[in-house]
Amino acid sequence: MQVALARRVAGGRCRFVARSGRVTRPRSCRRRTYLRARGTARWTLRIRHRLPRGRYVVAARSYDAHHQRSRVRTRSARVR
Repeated sequence: MQVALARRVAGGRCRFVARSGRVTRPRSCRRRTYLRARGTARWTLRIRHRLPRGRYVVAARSYDAHHQRSRVRTRSARVR
């Protein structure tokens, strides 16, 4: 399972949470940075630093045993 955490900023751009736990520079919301998550019903992420305060959008994608990525692109794959 992979999860992208994004924080929207001015100008319709996003700042993504990187592996280090810090946020990236503002960029297009379509260029996501995915983090590896563990778990099935509940996800656990290893982030080294505290996240800045604010609202985040979570986008999820999964892979099966043959490393085929999920193709469903619906609003249900994103959580606010």
